[in-house]
Amino acid sequence: MPVKRGSGGLDWQQDALCALPENQDMVEYFFSSETDERYEAKNLCFACDVRADCVRWALENNELWGIWGGRDEQDIRRTLSVDSEGNETRRGRFPQCPYCGARTSRLRTKTIDIPNGGRWRTARAVECTSCGFQWQSRSSANAIDLYYRERDEKRQKNAAVRNKIAEKQEAREARIRAEEREKREAKRDKERIKREAEQQMQRDKARAKKEKKYAKLGRQVPGRKPGWKKPLEDGQTLEIEPARIDLEDEHPSI
Repeated sequence: MPVKRGSGGLDWQQDALCALPENQDMVEYFFSSETDERYEAKNLCFACDVRADCVRWALENNELWGIWGGRDEQDIRRTLSVDSEGNETRRGRFPQCPYCGARTSRLRTKTIDIPNGGRWRTARAVECTSCGFQWQSRSSANAIDLYYRERDEKRQKNAAVRNKIAEKQEAREARIRAEEREKREAKRDKERIKREAEQQMQRDKARAKKEKKYAKLGRQVPGRKPGWKKPLEDGQTLEIEPARIDLEDEHPSI
């Protein structure tokens, strides 16, 4: 049902269903504590053409008791973010649209001008982007502003957590890649050492075979100088005995 704008006064009450003579016996239902009676009162409100003006009047005049526009005391207080005495409070529950029931994320706050407002030339207002319903309330606007601040802080916190998780994941992947690279390099080094050892073994066998062949013939292996000896291997040392000099032979006069 589209929202019907009122004049801001009480003229809308003339068109209210609860003002009709046949519904006068239900007037007490709007302030009753009986569940059935309150249910009937709300049903009457939801069939009324001026329901929007009714609930707006309750919100802008802090009507904290009774049923207005199909909304009971708890709904009105939650929308205004006040307690039963009208004091502004925060209970972790934020206002919703009192007309269409849209979530808080569909509500927007703004500042409106008040013609002939005297001392107060502006007022805080809340508008629902789903149905266009609007009401003036400083406490409602404060609560919705707080909702968006907390939502932004939560989003920033979640983004920071996601970034931290992504950094840890990236570091873990980099560490895994480094370990795999080290394993590949170690494997290549091992294969290279094994290959070089096999090649050296083959060369040693070929050389030993060649030396044996030439030894049987009493010949020296070609390409080696007389007196050639096999180079020392790692860890071996060559002990050289110092030469003895006979001074008398070299210098008879001494």
